[in-house]
Amino acid sequence: MRDGEFTDIYKKLVPQLDKFFHVCLKSKGYSGDYKGIKRDLISLTGHDAFLNSRKESLSGYSIESLIWIKAHNIWSSFINPKGNKLQEVEQLEAEQDDKPDALYRILVDEQLKLIKQRVGPEAWRIIELKADGLPYKEIAQTLDKEEGKIKMQMHRLRKRLEKESLRFL
Repeated sequence: MRDGEFTDIYKKLVPQLDKFFHVCLKSKGYSGDYKGIKRDLISLTGHDAFLNSRKESLSGYSIESLIWIKAHNIWSSFINPKGNKLQEVEQLEAEQDDKPDALYRILVDEQLKLIKQRVGPEAWRIIELKADGLPYKEIAQTLDKEEGKIKMQMHRLRKRLEKESLRFL
């Protein structure tokens, strides 16, 4: 998979995508919230391009090409709302604080993969159970351990990961 490479390229292209959508909006006489709509168009571009970058059939395209192709597709859907992209943009604008953008989701996924690599399978299981909202008592029962040991292990994991500049829970 090209996830890490995608993130690096996408981060570098965000300012160019911002300028692209700004020029497009200005040329069409858009009079709404430029900042908000550009953010939503960039987010949709990132999300859709990321999904396309994972498709085997598109592996021959460079990631930068996939991002720009998707940016043009998103813009076309925005100005010619035959499909539902305009509705998606409006919905994203309405829910902008409820949902992180595509880049944020990618970064979180990468960080979780890194954490999983750094901790053992038993520690990862504890993290998963805690992330699912289970109290320490239930985690201890599930893993057939004492509650105090689970709490101590979580404390040590947090300290270790903070020391390594990784954060969770």
